[in-house]
This record gives sequence, structure tokens and C-alpha cells, in this order.
Amino acid sequence: MNEFRIISPANEDIELLNTIPQNLQHYRLPCSHSLMASGSFGNMLFHHFKGDGFDIWYSNYLMKQSSKFMGCSVNAVLELHIPFVNDFETSWEGLKNNSFKSQQFEISYTPYVHTMAAFRGGEEYHTFDIHFTKELLQPYAAYCPKLSLFLEKVEKRKPANMLDMVQFLGLDMIRLINDMLNYKYREELAGLYCKNLVNELLVLLTSQVALITDEPAFSLAEQHQAIEVKKIILSDFELYHTVEQLARMAGTSECKLQMTFKHLFGTTVSKFSRKARLEEGYRLLTDTNYPLRVICEMVGYPDPANFSVAFRKQYGYWPGYIQKKIKR
Repeated sequence: MNEFRIISPANEDIELLNTIPQNLQHYRLPCSHSLMASGSFGNMLFHHFKGDGFDIWYSNYLMKQSSKFMGCSVNAVLELHIPFVNDFETSWEGLKNNSFKSQQFEISYTPYVHTMAAFRGGEEYHTFDIHFTKELLQPYAAYCPKLSLFLEKVEKRKPANMLDMVQFLGLDMIRLINDMLNYKYREELAGLYCKNLVNELLVLLTSQVALITDEPAFSLAEQHQAIEVKKIILSDFELYHTVEQLARMAGTSECKLQMTFKHLFGTTVSKFSRKARLEEGYRLLTDTNYPLRVICEMVGYPDPANFSVAFRKQYGYWPGYIQKKIKR
């Protein structure tokens, strides 16, 4: 693990411990080795899973006070970096400074590590990172020009970001990460399970990135409007809004919203909304005993027949299959 030093008013050094107290053990990456650091700043938990050609790092920063952390290492790092819960500021020597949004992604390379991250007090931050070998990424470069150019810089040991622009995880990508975080099968199979999901995640990421040619001229205000629309959709599934209504709520035009949203999230507003509501419906069907009619209303489908048709189109079977078979 990289050697960390804290920069704080108390100028504390971070001591890493190999045990995590019982009250914090719900923050975990299954089948991983965990480390903990504590101080007046709060608690930091680091969970490491070593796979074949990749390493997963799931980190939890539980901040009592605003703090800055510095990470240093002489080893090269080639990683997919995702702030999974909450936005934060980070900077890497040789790369441009970034204000990372929650569930934004970037693949970066640096021949050595000299990085700093700033966190606000009284908040939690979760990050999900995957460190790759070049060999694992190489097969995808043939289908993703930006990845191909990025790996050329990696070969020359030049610090680089693959995107250097804002892109967000799609719902399918978020599901894959949650599947890794909630693995509950035999420990000896975890490596195979995670490698399959990591490769599936790379398929989705590179497919989305391959659609990007040149960075469109979307202003920060337009990007914030699209992000706000995403938050509106996810905040209350029972309230269904048309794209026209969402654009009006965000203070932009429907056309501009659609263009910006697809650039950031890899799909249209309508498809994102439908998929998010159906996934919530799937969760309610599997985790609760609510009647189908009630679940339909909870996810913005007043007509159960419309929900059932959309559900079957997405999952390949009717909602009743879950109620009759899976939950039996």
C-alpha cells in the first residue's frame, strides 16, 4: 500500500492498523485485506482485493474535521478511479487538478505517486479504484481510440488521463460495482467472479468512451444542469417527469439537456429514467412484500400492465416470476 501522510492543523502522522472495530465492519469489500487509520480527523478504512491482472481498492473516509491527505509511492499506478459516494478535490503530480463528482470516472497513469486529496469535515466519502496491468487493458484498446492513445503514453511512462473530461458511470456500471461490494459466495471463487465483473465493467466503460470523438462545448453550467436532472430522477421514483418538465426544472432547453446528459452519462434522459425506475422496481420485488400494484405506483408506473411490459423487455421475464419463483 502507498505510504500516506496527513496534512492537518494538528500535523498528525497516520498509523495503519490491521484490525477494524466491530462498529465499522459494515464498510467492507468481501474477501479483502483491510487496514484502518484513525486520528482527530476521523477514520479511514482501506480494503484491498488482489485479482489476476487487477487490484481493487475500496476506501472509506469518515471525516470528523476537514483534512488533506498526501499519498506517496515510487511505484507506477494505472487505475480506474471512482468517487462512489460524495464529491471531493484531488490532485496528482503531473496531471491536472480535479474536482471529482460522485460516480464520475477516469482512468489515469502516473509513473510514481505524489497525490493529495481534500475532504470536508462531518461527511463520508467512499472511493472505488481498480489498478490494472497494461496487459489486461490492451485487448480493449482496439475498440476504443482514446484508450489506445492513453496506453501509448503509458508505454512511454508519461503521466496521463484517458479522458481529461467529465464522464459518469451508467446504471449498469454501478450495478456491477455493487455486485463486487456485496459478494456473498465461496471465497475461493471470488477472484473468478470479480475478474468477470471487471471485464464486463471495462466493456461498458470503453463502449461509452468510444462514442466520444471530440469534447463537445458544454459549459460547466450545462453540465451541472444535467447532473441536477439525474438527481431529480433518482430522488423520487414515484414522481414521473417528462424530459420537457425536467429541462424546465433545470433551467435549460430540452435539446441542450439531452445532448449534455448523453455526453455525461452515455444515454438519453428517457432511457436513464426508465432503467432507473425499473431497477428500483426489481429491488422492491425482491426485497419487499409489497403488492405489484403498489410497487408500480412507487416507481412511477400507474398502470401495472405498462410496468410489466417494460420490465419483461429489460429483464426477459414478467414481474410475477420473481414473486412466484425467486421469493418462494
